[in-house]
Amino acid sequence: AFLHAMACLQEAQFLRPPKELRKDQFTFWKVLKAVYGLRSSPKAWQVHFRDTMKELGLHPLQSDPNIYTNEARSIYVLSHVDDLMFVGDDKEILRVQRALQERFVMRDTEELTEGQEINFSGRVIRREDNGIRISTPKRYLGTIAYEAGLMKFTTVQTPLPTSKHAEPHDEEELTVDEHRLYRRIIGKLQWMVPVKPDLAHAVKELARHLSKPTKRDMR
Repeated sequence: AFLHAMACLQEAQFLRPPKELRKDQFTFWKVLKAVYGLRSSPKAWQVHFRDTMKELGLHPLQSDPNIYTNEARSIYVLSHVDDLMFVGDDKEILRVQRALQERFVMRDTEELTEGQEINFSGRVIRREDNGIRISTPKRYLGTIAYEAGLMKFTTVQTPLPTSKHAEPHDEEELTVDEHRLYRRIIGKLQWMVPVKPDLAHAVKELARHLSKPTKRDMR
């Protein structure tokens, strides 16, 4: 997706081309597109996509700039980087999709019909007769449990300890590898909070110690 946008650079930047395309050691390529790896590339893509949507008559909501709609509110488009979800009038959706396909390399994956479910941006979205159900894939939960070493542990009634019982070495800081694992697990838990609000308080408390977590935090 990024390569559709022009690079937004304060000064010229250059890349060393692959060996197969390098004429000599003095050959460099000037960056013109928002290539992956540049800090400015995500912003460049968002600006480019926003301008494209405005050309089609859609504007971002003030409450959420990742959701676009038209003046008639007959269509809503949710943008998550280069993943798009369309909701609204079928004819308007088809018009916008065709216009975007003329500008970007796109493919229409699937339609959410009643009784079916799709995966979108790490969420399972299921359409039922009385509404839409959004959940997290079960394998996602299994990955967190496996990485945290909880596969053989029993379940508990509360997400946080109810007592102040301390274990020896609880205040010791985690090793570099343990700290990296802690950050990864907390990041994954934060992704779950919108669909598992009962975890919000526990995750918030654990996230407060991301800079210097201890053995107690990991436990």
